[in-house]
Amino acid sequence: MNACLRLFPATIFPTKKKANEKKFMKYMNSMFLGSSAVCIISGTFTAVLFNIMGIYRKTALGMGNYEGYLAFKLATQSYSLLGFRSFLTTCLSFITSFILSLYARMLQSDYNIQDQLILMAAMALALISVYHIKSVINLASTLVFAS
Repeated sequence: MNACLRLFPATIFPTKKKANEKKFMKYMNSMFLGSSAVCIISGTFTAVLFNIMGIYRKTALGMGNYEGYLAFKLATQSYSLLGFRSFLTTCLSFITSFILSLYARMLQSDYNIQDQLILMAAMALALISVYHIKSVINLASTLVFAS
């Protein structure tokens, strides 16, 4: 989330003269703004949610209220899942914002084949990362949460 907050003001899509290029740049800028907003909001939600739940769980344990701890943990299971999904949303939207920022930076310079290769490599790494993270989540769903 912090990285996205720093990326947000530093990314500017260049304006183009031709109507079709101008429309495309507006679309790319909107995608960047949307993914940045989702990243920041979902990241804030995740951080606050897990901190609040952690504080209340630790408070219950600190007070010796083990039944309350277990009851609270059970009652907030759906929020834990929501927080985890929100965390994944934060990660995915940050990757999207970063790739779009790379693209905007490439457009601002006299980009060459090296810049295009860097952008394609970053996109490939992002896709590979998403694939492997999804594989781990599927394993956890099958092996850990199958009860």
